[in-house]
Amino acid sequence: ALLVVVAAFSVQTSTAEEPIVHVKCETTKGPIRIEIHPDWAPIGVERYLELLDAGFWTNVGLTRVVKGFLVQFGIGENPQEWSKYGRIKDDPDLHIPVKRGTIAYAGGGQDSRTTQIWIAFQDSSQLGKAFWERPIGEVVREDMHVVDSWYSGYGDMEVFGGHGPDQGKQSALGNKYLKEGFPLLDYMLSCTRMDPEGQETADDTGVADDVAADVESYLLPRGVCAAQ
Repeated sequence: ALLVVVAAFSVQTSTAEEPIVHVKCETTKGPIRIEIHPDWAPIGVERYLELLDAGFWTNVGLTRVVKGFLVQFGIGENPQEWSKYGRIKDDPDLHIPVKRGTIAYAGGGQDSRTTQIWIAFQDSSQLGKAFWERPIGEVVREDMHVVDSWYSGYGDMEVFGGHGPDQGKQSALGNKYLKEGFPLLDYMLSCTRMDPEGQETADDTGVADDVAADVESYLLPRGVCAAQ
């Protein structure tokens, strides 16, 4: 089981050498915009962008949704593809505070970051004290209502008293395990870079139909009972 947390010191703009990377992610509850700050955590950002450009954030289950705390995700739909990403070193602590919408990695010790990240539901003084928990970016505040709407009925992982998916089984079986046992989960359907001003690029204008199809395939009627 992976725990999660972050660091401190708020910076709203990156330096000219390290511009903010604007990202748009489609989810089963609607789109969110993300601002990635390379100067906050260069190593962590490099891994996030590697995953982004490889199409990793496609059909990724939002598996640990704990209201008032965080949502954690980042085990890929294909176990073989996900497992090829090894650990990365920790970034220095720049004392960036955890605010509502802050994004950072989950981990379990020094130099333990791989692909799992989390988004904070609210400002937190509890998060931000571990080596691996350096913020890499933030959800645009106006889009946090989408994050708030992600299904949270399964709660935390079992090790923390919830009924959420088992990470070991998910790592081995991929989305087949999630769809069969946790049909109400929401998903990150796709993520793409935006232009430097935060506008959609020409390549993004043709994906609407594909996203609509993905939403249809990943959503079940909300009356379906979830296996516990």
